[in-house]
Amino acid sequence: VFVRGPENLHEGLVNIRIFDLSGKLFFSDQYEASNEVYELNYELISGVYLVQFSNHKINQNKKLVVRQ
Repeated sequence: VFVRGPENLHEGLVNIRIFDLSGKLFFSDQYEASNEVYELNYELISGVYLVQFSNHKINQNKKLVVRQ
């Protein structure tokens, strides 16, 4: 799974979590912050998910649609 990080995330570590729409946590890991695309080592089935990016400066959610 590839996800693009928030535009205002430039430095430090970022926690990335993926939840389904019922709130079930599917993925959680920490990465070096960047404005680039993160490659997450996790396979998701088709559906809609929320990706949460958070660190000491930001807490932002993005919608992720997986189609196979």
